[in-house]
Order: sequence, then structure tokens, then C-alpha cells
Amino acid sequence: MEIARLLHIKHPTNPRTQEVQIMTTDLVASFAQGPREIDIARAVKPAERLGSTREIEKLEIERVFWQGRNVDWAILTERELPSVLLRNMRWLFPCLELDRFSDFRPADIARIRMAMEPSVLGGRQPLRGITADCDAGLGLKPGTALLLARHFIGRRVWPIDLYQPIDPRSPLHLLTEDIHYDAPSKHAA
Repeated sequence: MEIARLLHIKHPTNPRTQEVQIMTTDLVASFAQGPREIDIARAVKPAERLGSTREIEKLEIERVFWQGRNVDWAILTERELPSVLLRNMRWLFPCLELDRFSDFRPADIARIRMAMEPSVLGGRQPLRGITADCDAGLGLKPGTALLLARHFIGRRVWPIDLYQPIDPRSPLHLLTEDIHYDAPSKHAA
């Protein structure tokens, strides 16, 4: 709110209640760079929205916030991101947080992962077949194992090349076979 005031920009509010809204950044990531860790922050917006004066004002508040923390900040649009990566991210993003779906217990998540992982590591069966077999074998609602597979891919439990199309009708090709059976938490497997 202080940044908005200093910039003479109205801080975002809920249009219905006029209560101040908390501003967020779409992507914040930390990377190891030699012995130190660096952070980056990215606003991900459709290019068409950048024509809006109000959108630019809100982005300016965000930019100044990150600048004050010496964090590299930039705007990404669909023009900067490969279309395959965007499609993959759209498919994975809804499954990153499991609490949006139902009450997955960590033991259930681990059980489902262990049921699928040998076949996924084998790299021969289509993902859709693996997940359907898992649903049937464990008596799960159809689609449950695929939802968790998307979660595992999105959370990099099963690391894949996101610049290659993800097709559930094909096998997953993991980037590493160094997969560990850690007990996943409810929010991050």
C-alpha cells in the first residue's frame, strides 16, 4: 500500500466491498547459482491485458516491490513462452494443490504413487493406461490417479521435459530415474 501511495496509484480493491486486496506475484522461484541462491519473480499476463492502463499501474506496484528486494522481476506473456510449455502448464496447474479436490491423506497419496511409479519408470505404458489401471486396482474414482499423476509431474516428483508435449496416451519419459519414495505431504508430494 505504501508503494502505491508513493507512486500515486490507487491500490487494488475489491470492486464489490472496496476492501484492499492483497497483491500477489504469479511466479516466484529460487535457483542455486554456484554457492548462492537467487530469486526471480515473474508476472504472467496475456499480452492483450498489457494495453490496459490499470493493468500497467498494478504491474508497476509489483515491479517496485521486487526491485526494493533486489529480486529480478519481469513480465511474461504467451509471446515469450513456447506454446508447448504453455499447454503443459495449463494442464498441470490445476493439480498443483491437492486440497482443492478432496481430502487426500498423505498415506493415500503415497499408496497411489507407489502403485503407478514402477510402470511410469518403465517408460513403456501410456500414462492414461497406468492411471486407469491404478484407479481400477485400488478401487478409486475414475480420474483420481491421473489427477495425482498431473500433481506429481507439476511438482517435479516425476521430472519431465516440459518443452515436449505431455500426451496421456503416451508413456512419460522422466528426466531422471533417481525417484525416491518419500512420504508426500498433502500439499506437496
